[in-house]
Amino acid sequence: MNKSSSVIKSSTPIGNDLRIEFVGGKTYDYAGAASHARPLAEAASQGRYFLANVKDAFPASLRS
Repeated sequence: MNKSSSVIKSSTPIGNDLRIEFVGGKTYDYAGAASHARPLAEAASQGRYFLANVKDAFPASLRS
């Protein structure tokens, strides 16, 4: 589910959460954000979609 992005390397729904791996190497799980997996993947700009709809709207846990 991933278009090319200069910010987001990959995004994967895991249960109700959304796991996002960033180009810089860090991976976060966003609790309750799985419904954003498809819109994020299909967005013209994944970075802009993430900032507008996910980043501050869901609790995040650093994975790596």
